[in-house]
Parts: sequence; structure tokens; C-alpha cells
Amino acid sequence: MQSISGSGIKVILSGQGADDYLAGYLQSYYRYYADSLRALNFSNCFHEWKLHYKYQGLTWGDSLSVWLKTAASVLFNEKRLNNLEFKYGSPFVFRKVQYQNIYESLTSLRLDDMHSSMIFHSSLPGLLHFEDRNSMAFSIESRVPFLDHRLVEFAFSIDNSFKIRDGYTKWILRESMKGILPESVRQRKDKKGFVTPGEVRWLRHELSDLLNFDQCHIPDLDLDKVRNLIRDFKNGNNKHAKLIWRIANLNYWLKSHA
Repeated sequence: MQSISGSGIKVILSGQGADDYLAGYLQSYYRYYADSLRALNFSNCFHEWKLHYKYQGLTWGDSLSVWLKTAASVLFNEKRLNNLEFKYGSPFVFRKVQYQNIYESLTSLRLDDMHSSMIFHSSLPGLLHFEDRNSMAFSIESRVPFLDHRLVEFAFSIDNSFKIRDGYTKWILRESMKGILPESVRQRKDKKGFVTPGEVRWLRHELSDLLNFDQCHIPDLDLDKVRNLIRDFKNGNNKHAKLIWRIANLNYWLKSHA
């Protein structure tokens, strides 16, 4: 944003939001598989699975994880899945844990429920908050055309096979860009977020000092649990690397701004 401002640009267009209702995130797959299985559409489920396995370069371990999550999504609605993930999927690292149920209404489709929660409650509100803060800090107006209410309402009105098809996420968006975007971009299969090597490489090398929690500045953090996670991480277990990275960054930030 600082670089954009330095170029004299005052208004920008951002692609924020398209992933959140067009099945852009890879966790959309097992919700989609669950919907297909619950509708007894086994051929479509198997067809999409084969291409998902091929395009994403999944291992058998990855495949097992996807099918276990698919089975859970078949058995439980999104509200129940969220409760189970919160309770068993992530370690509790705080002494006081408050959980707020964000699923007030549920449809008959797991994928629609996930999209609804992402747009209104979980990921998108936070991402828009960050975008607004970062852009306005440099007097830039950031517009998000993918979040025009007419486009979002249309996306929720169509069948989800327009979102995941032939192994591709955001299928309808890709089709609409045919002849406009380069094919190498339009048909890109891998998914890259704003990632850094921090979660693994930096914490084990250049930024290993961040793992020193002798001075903890995070209220209510259970240091014994965090140290156990760090010990496992140092022994080569990357399962909770992202969580450790976030805790380490938060602790360093609070220390620096104390």
C-alpha cells in the first residue's frame, strides 16, 4: 500500500472475497464431496476426487485426511463440525477459553454453510478489516468488486457444481475469464496464500530466538502447553508450526510494544 501510494494511485481494485463464496479454499472440497455423497451422487464425487488427487499432488496420507473430513461432514452439520474442530482439532493454549457459536442458521448444503460462515463471521470480516486499515493508512481507497451484493447473491443461487468442477475451484469465474486472462493464470491449479517460510525454516534458524518464552507477554497463555508444542516442533514435528509461529509473533509484538 505504501508503494502504491508513492506511485500517486488513490483508488485500487482488490480481489478480496471471491475465495469465500466460490469455493476457492481447498477445504471446500470435502464439503462438496459430502454434499455429493448425501445426494447419492457417487459418480460425481469420485470424478472430482480423482482430479483433485491428480491436480493437487496429494499423498495417500493427504487423501486419508480428506476422506476422514468428508465422512465427518457427511455425518455432522457445519455447526457440529466447527464445535468438534474447536474442541479436538487445535490444542488449547490459553487457560481461559471462550467459544461463541457463529452458526445461527443452516441450509441443507455443507458447502453453502461454510461459505455463509466465512462471509459473515469467520475469515472475511477480519480480512476486510486488515485491508481497510492498511489501505487507509496511506490514504488509498480499496474497492472489492467481488463483494458486490448482486454477485454474492447470484453465487449463492446457483448450483455448487458451478464452483467446483473437473478438479478446479472457482470454475465459473475461470470460465468467465476465458480469453481475458492468460491460460497459465486462468488454469492454475495450485493454491498460494500470503505465505512466508516463517512457520518452519525461520523458527528453526534465523528467528529461533522467538521460541524463547522465558518472558511471556500474552495474558492467560498456558506456558507449559506452549513449551510442550515447541519441544515437539524442535524435534521435527511440524503439525502445530503455524500455531507456534503466530504465538511467537504475538509474544514478540507485545514485548516490543510494552
